[in-house]
Amino acid sequence: MELPMSKTSGPKRSWVADNPGTVSLSSVACQQCRARKVKCGGEYPECLECSKAGVPCIIADPTAPREYTRTEVFELQQKLHHLKSRLRSSTSGQDVPNNPQGPEELQPTPPNLRENRYVGQENGISFFLSRLLSGHNHPGLSASLKGKPAPHGPGFVYQPPHTFPSPQTASLAVTEYFRGDYVAHPFLDPAKIHTTLEKQSKQSISACDKHSLFQLNMVMAIGSIGVFRSGRCDLHPFGFFTAALEVNPPSASSFNSLEDIENFLLIARFGSFYDIGIRSSRCSLWELGRLCVRICVELGLHRLQPRHLNNESLDIERCRKLFWESYLLDRYSSSTLGRPFAIGDASIAAPLPRSSDDTNSILNWQVGLSQLTSKLYNLLRKRHFSHTLDITLSPTADAGDTLSLLRNFHSCLREWRQKAPFFESPICMEQTQQLFDVLCQESRLRLLRVTIDKLSFGSRMPPQSLLRPCYQAACHIILSFETLRRLPESLVTFNRTYTHLIFIAGLVVAFMINIQLSQDRQRPDDLTSGIDLDYLLDDLLDDHPTYPSAENVWDRLSAAGELLSWFSETIPDVSVYSCCFDNLKRGLDSARPVSRTCNAPAGNPLPSVEASMVDHPVQATSANPVMSQQSDYLWAVEGPPETWSLQDTPIRD
Repeated sequence: MELPMSKTSGPKRSWVADNPGTVSLSSVACQQCRARKVKCGGEYPECLECSKAGVPCIIADPTAPREYTRTEVFELQQKLHHLKSRLRSSTSGQDVPNNPQGPEELQPTPPNLRENRYVGQENGISFFLSRLLSGHNHPGLSASLKGKPAPHGPGFVYQPPHTFPSPQTASLAVTEYFRGDYVAHPFLDPAKIHTTLEKQSKQSISACDKHSLFQLNMVMAIGSIGVFRSGRCDLHPFGFFTAALEVNPPSASSFNSLEDIENFLLIARFGSFYDIGIRSSRCSLWELGRLCVRICVELGLHRLQPRHLNNESLDIERCRKLFWESYLLDRYSSSTLGRPFAIGDASIAAPLPRSSDDTNSILNWQVGLSQLTSKLYNLLRKRHFSHTLDITLSPTADAGDTLSLLRNFHSCLREWRQKAPFFESPICMEQTQQLFDVLCQESRLRLLRVTIDKLSFGSRMPPQSLLRPCYQAACHIILSFETLRRLPESLVTFNRTYTHLIFIAGLVVAFMINIQLSQDRQRPDDLTSGIDLDYLLDDLLDDHPTYPSAENVWDRLSAAGELLSWFSETIPDVSVYSCCFDNLKRGLDSARPVSRTCNAPAGNPLPSVEASMVDHPVQATSANPVMSQQSDYLWAVEGPPETWSLQDTPIRD
């Protein structure tokens, strides 16, 4: 009996492939039985007629791209059944890696699970760490990392929902929110929040009131973080978060309104401070960002005039703020993970919010910075595709075009830094010039990292013309946080994102030290050998380029370690950053030659990068004992912090 075929024109697919759970292939005849016009029994791994004839049992499927036998299908079904059984066992408990289902199965390791999450080259820890530890095994460095247990911070700590606090506590938390996080992310209406705070009514809660109470609890959750950590309030911020989820759970959202976007953005903001999910079921910042952008596109917020919207200025400004906040969240998480953006810049026609006052100035500046970096990513990706298709393209010319792009965007980045808003008396970290420096240097480091990856140095170290700007950007990040730390009134916002950034900057400094400690250096022959990189990339350095001295680079490494320890004291669940960095620093210290530490003049450049190009063969990560020991606990800090669980939501047409 033949399967029903589609009557539509164009390329056809197997009806069985589109409906795998509807019809079994045992009811599909094979070519042998169809040719003989007999009924096919459909036995596995081959039917009775084919078994008697001694021929392969080929299934009669004219829509398949190739012929396939019933034996192949049988083997795939057995493999699928085996994988499903492993999946069911892995989701039944948290200790599955220690309890495999059979002796033939290998225990899944956390690094492998993390690697499967990525679809592209991410821009964070693994890039610098793999080049730091692969192929540069100093005895002291290896000894410090071998046998180290995986550090685990408190991680997810559940707090029961708080009852509505006293008016003084609630007012303090709301005030702190609008003095801090709201300054850089002004997507809520302060008047509505204060109106809900004044009502404080829990009786006859309608759907609208539930939404208002959800936002009020989320505002108190974010605003009470600094108050709780400073000891001015004994109510844990997570209790306000669970109270918000209890009042209006996100699973009850319609996923098609402006209020839903605001709610998910609030969850993402709180997720940058606390781990608000569990490993078996959670949603990342990347998924939240894509969800927000998807709702924005469905509502037409990316257009010049959103759909179904009155021409009221307040509504238009609200739509613009929500779209660009979603844009920032998506761009940050996607570029960090190396995943595609939820929406292309060419599809966006929505203007920025009006910046007549200081309310939207920081938001608009951040959007411009993000647009600048994403434009470079798109251009490099297009050049990568064109280089893949055009086999006659000269590698040297392609490298020259890439470096020219880097120079142009680096110049634009400097100009954009000069356009940052200035606040004479900043009241929070979001208004300090140090934060604008950090954001620009982070983008600078990302641009350099993408360029290095695009040039595909492979096993060779990048030239010093690209390493020196990386080091300067890392030092600027560390020094900016050091400056904020020394202020009489600390304005530092302790969140997981900044911890991740400091850790990456510390890895760059450690990378430079590792080059200094490496003895085997030879001049490589790479795609840029025909380009004078020192001359071409000279403008990537700061106005007063002072090459890192042998002592300064160690000072920067110590400063990064102190900052990570300082952050882990306030945020215990990011202590894995500090523990990992301490182990790394201890290994570098043990491999540090005494002659260099005592006799190196303070102004001398690093002796390891005097040549314009250096080459260090890099082995595979799996064969590197240092990297294998390190990866057991580094997977926990790979990428941005993971957050809250969200069930699959229907996609609207």
